[in-house]
Amino acid sequence: MSGSQNNILHLGVLAIFLATSHGCHASEKATTGILRKVGLHHQEAKSTDSDSSNQIAFGTEQSWNDWRLRELKRLALASYQSNASYMYETLRKYSPQLEGLGIRARCYDNLKRFTKRYWLSKQPDHKLGLDLDDAGYIATLKKKGYLTLPDPLGSQEFLDLIDKTDSDNIESIETRLRSVNPSWRVFYFKSRNLPTVDDSQARGRLFVYVPSDLTDKFIQFGVRDRVDAVLSESISEIVVEKSDSNHTQSPTANMAYYADLWRVRNQQHTLISTRLESVKTSEACYSCHQSPLLTVKPEIGSVRSDISRNHLEEVNNLIKSYSSANVYSLDQADFGPSVGTLRMSGTTAKSVDLCVNSRIPDASSALRVRQAMQCDTCHNGNAQSYLHFQATYAGAIPPNESLIKRAVLEDRTMPPNVELSTGERTAVYECLLSQISSPPDLSGDLEQWLLQSDCTASTSN
Repeated sequence: MSGSQNNILHLGVLAIFLATSHGCHASEKATTGILRKVGLHHQEAKSTDSDSSNQIAFGTEQSWNDWRLRELKRLALASYQSNASYMYETLRKYSPQLEGLGIRARCYDNLKRFTKRYWLSKQPDHKLGLDLDDAGYIATLKKKGYLTLPDPLGSQEFLDLIDKTDSDNIESIETRLRSVNPSWRVFYFKSRNLPTVDDSQARGRLFVYVPSDLTDKFIQFGVRDRVDAVLSESISEIVVEKSDSNHTQSPTANMAYYADLWRVRNQQHTLISTRLESVKTSEACYSCHQSPLLTVKPEIGSVRSDISRNHLEEVNNLIKSYSSANVYSLDQADFGPSVGTLRMSGTTAKSVDLCVNSRIPDASSALRVRQAMQCDTCHNGNAQSYLHFQATYAGAIPPNESLIKRAVLEDRTMPPNVELSTGERTAVYECLLSQISSPPDLSGDLEQWLLQSDCTASTSN
């Protein structure tokens, strides 16, 4: 394969596979009014971001603990969608006082890393929410050659051809691209849930998988739904750097890169830029991409030929093999404990039992629900990536759904190979939410992780 075929990447990754099943770019549009039923309205919660700043008199461990409990309650009630930036800025501003607690300052490490991750995504130069600033990330992609499409995908001839097509005549392009290289996998589909992030709001996608010894590249062109519709600018891609050429090392050694590319058209040419550089916006991809790559879930009937359906199945199987890859410039552990953990504390286990029993009176049915809640049987950071709090947040997928809600209640793909009634599935979903976050008493796994409840004892030894 030529050197140019080894160049692509992915920055705002959401588009490529979220475009297939869900979409991060929709989260900003859908945030207001979609907070969980236990939460505040977004604007009400946001008004608390700094209203206690004048009440702070940090100096003792008790004053820090009181502040943390008060502000964490506000954060949890707002479904973790406000107050986080204020908390991180406070922790940073009063860092000398916090360090004055000595070894017990470590008891705030989880809170600091969690709120910093949210704070970063709100900074003008960190829209992607990564440790590396956006300009540095794009520079990294350019240096690696990941912002250049492989031939002939980046040629003017091909880009013109895509502009002239729609869903009615896409099959000729599929056939043409398959003749380029027998290892490529190509198929057209319509996204079940998500339009492109550009003004075209297209649901059509041309998916091209381009493998090489060192990388696997997953590229997705937005395709307008009608020949008279607005042209799509969006090209989404994810590049996975393989741990070795035989893909034999631990899957967690693979590194994934996100990129939202952008077609910039003038009268004669189409230039390939990035979304961030072209329209000065992007978003934190990981809030939806709990796995770096998400399987493609097309609208029923939109994948038309047998060969396209075969290519779709092959690509989805490959995507699953990369589900525990690392995301470049991001520590996924910053997002807290996993949803559906097998390592529940005694308190959490009791609250889960209470949640299940209050919804499912039958003992055998309740047992099935508890077993179905054990998400990290697979989502354990090895076989599959962890599921963090963002996977429960209603807003990532319109209309007002979360990744877990869609998988458990709508698609019914999770848990796999398990027959559950609608009532049992509802209990699984609702009890998973209460397990990870319980704002009234801060007893959820996420709150306990943020409070580092066992820290005082461990640091006193």
